[in-house]
Amino acid sequence: MRPSLGARLPDVVCYFKASMHTGICGASGARLAGYLRNDSGIEGIRAAVAHLRAGGNVVLFPEGTRTPGAELGPLHPGFGLIAAQAACPVLCLRIETNSNLLGKAHTFWRAPTVPAHFRISELGTLRAEPGERPLAFAARVEACLKGGSVANTPFACIKNGHGC
Repeated sequence: MRPSLGARLPDVVCYFKASMHTGICGASGARLAGYLRNDSGIEGIRAAVAHLRAGGNVVLFPEGTRTPGAELGPLHPGFGLIAAQAACPVLCLRIETNSNLLGKAHTFWRAPTVPAHFRISELGTLRAEPGERPLAFAARVEACLKGGSVANTPFACIKNGHGC
């Protein structure tokens, strides 16, 4: 997760790819930070909901990955289930950068574009309607993320009201 975003969120955990928990880069930090793995199915969803109900925030990439290019991929509806179960809004954010430093295609043996500049834009806050199915809610969030400027790395923050 980007340090500038993490510094602005109280009690935040990231819900991310399980291989990041076992990879050589970042695995120890992710485990120490209590980040949630996306391969634990309903247990991961329950952990995210419990964290939100306890007053925390959850950051996730609703595509299940970082966006490799300008096109937003299909969203997985699990984030909508988390938001609905915890009765929390979803803050749609977009990260834009001039660098491949944290991108999916970046390799460690190639120097990234530096200096790296990041801009985080708030696109809107959405809340699942009572009885709304996760797929329908995901479609509304997808429309929010696709609106505005060209997508680079959109993601969602499920917040508990303490502010993102």
